[in-house]
Amino acid sequence: MDPRLRAPALKGDVEALTTALNAGADPNKRDEDGYAPLLYAASNGHARCIDVLRRHGADVNAAARCGRTPLNTAAAGGHTEAIKILIKAGALVDWRESWNGSSFATALHWAARLGTASAVQALLKAGADVDADNATRRVVRAVTLANVAGESSSSDDDDEEEVQDDDSAVESVGSSIRLEVVRGSFTPLDEAVRRFGSKPNRVIPTLVAAGCTIKLEHAETVPYLRQVLECGGFAQYERAHRRRLAWILGRGTRVPAELLPTIIDFWAHVGWYAVPHLRPGS
Repeated sequence: MDPRLRAPALKGDVEALTTALNAGADPNKRDEDGYAPLLYAASNGHARCIDVLRRHGADVNAAARCGRTPLNTAAAGGHTEAIKILIKAGALVDWRESWNGSSFATALHWAARLGTASAVQALLKAGADVDADNATRRVVRAVTLANVAGESSSSDDDDEEEVQDDDSAVESVGSSIRLEVVRGSFTPLDEAVRRFGSKPNRVIPTLVAAGCTIKLEHAETVPYLRQVLECGGFAQYERAHRRRLAWILGRGTRVPAELLPTIIDFWAHVGWYAVPHLRPGS
């Protein structure tokens, strides 16, 4: 990588970056790890630097040796404006990081795992696959479950059922470790549930509103997701809470009409409010 570009890209120094590019610095020259200046700019969410590099011919899909692209990097940092600029410039929304010939995490996985709700929304609006499978996390989860099972009694039926082969996919590492791929997939919602659990957040509701698959194991962890499943899906859940709002207002509580859309969105899409004493008939 041209040293004239690295520091400005990291720091967000648009003037220095522009000067170096106009002087002939190559925006696509990478360092020893395969990182191009655009990826450094994306890592800190420097949207203006990203735009300058793009206009000077930087490859928006230039992946580092680990498979990480500028979009995946921006998503992990929750940098929404950077995400929008990269997508507009042609970044591949469902690009999968690759390692050793296998494809794994997408930008949406990173946004759900480390980013923000607005980053998740920007990716979904661009058509990101809400149920994309991250095989690496699936294997890591399988290893964790296998370790737990190994520490328990061999007669423990629950552990034996929890770790299963997916189409008999088994990988041996060394002579003593057996990695079994659990049945199913590891989606962005899995990432979000692992990250937030039952804590209030907007990432999980954003994924749910986009139609992601809710697993029974999610409902056991997150009360909001349990309610969505019990209602029969997000559309039914939303209708139920519109009725609940009407019931509360019908009891004599008056709310300014201009606030109703915001309240409905908050109630139906977040679910932080779900306390028993507010339920009709309670």
